[in-house]
Amino acid sequence: MGTVPMNDSARRKIAFLALLSAVGMWKWGVPYGASTGIGTLPFHAGTAVALLVFLLCFFSLRALPLLVLLAMPLVGIAWWMQDRNDTISRLVEIGAIFGVLALYGLSPWLAFLWKNRVGLRALRLSQQGDTEGGIQMLQEHLERGGPSGRIYYYLALLFAVKHDWEESLRMAEEAERLEGMTPEILGAKGMALWKLGRGSEAAPFLRECALQSPNSLFAACNYGRLAAELGEWDEAREMLRRAEAIHVNQIPLGGARNREMRRRELDALRRSVDNRPASD
Repeated sequence: MGTVPMNDSARRKIAFLALLSAVGMWKWGVPYGASTGIGTLPFHAGTAVALLVFLLCFFSLRALPLLVLLAMPLVGIAWWMQDRNDTISRLVEIGAIFGVLALYGLSPWLAFLWKNRVGLRALRLSQQGDTEGGIQMLQEHLERGGPSGRIYYYLALLFAVKHDWEESLRMAEEAERLEGMTPEILGAKGMALWKLGRGSEAAPFLRECALQSPNSLFAACNYGRLAAELGEWDEAREMLRRAEAIHVNQIPLGGARNREMRRRELDALRRSVDNRPASD
């Protein structure tokens, strides 16, 4: 089962409000119910519902055990400390609350890592020189777990590493069938079409990938190079400006390997734009 069907901005807003509601009902509602005779059960139930809304806005149901495992020790500490009045207990309680809020801030990354855990392991194998091992891992996962758009997407990437562009295109199309046209699938399909010599077919996919991924240097470079190849020089120069701005303003993740890849992609785009014929 997938995530709640709404855009990321709406999900983040709902999750943030749900988390604030959960903290408020637990911190102030429960003591209020106990002191007035209303009872604490409605506020405990409200806290649980609000936490569940928060969890569902960021994670698929399969990922719920992971976040619960991370969050429950912090919630338990804060709950245990709420009726103690000494300074150390208050500090521990506040620290636990901020820990839960930190999990909220990290939740998009945690969700990404959980959703892509198999594919990332396969990519790591490929980076270590065992691309065939990564492909075998993904294919075995498909045999055990059934069709998965995420797994087909990573297969498209690994077949691209092998320069098997026909198979990469087939995997990207399977991913598209299951997940729709996400930016990464657009990019994988566009690259495969381009490398198969079908640049005019690839252009709409790489253009849309660049539009949907305005902070991706690789998306800008890929579409910019294809645009230059097709003689769309205004588009190519625009992608070069974007890629240079991203390169200057963005701190790359992934260490020296990723920085070197980004530099090479940007240099290739610059060469493509610099090679514009004089008549153009």
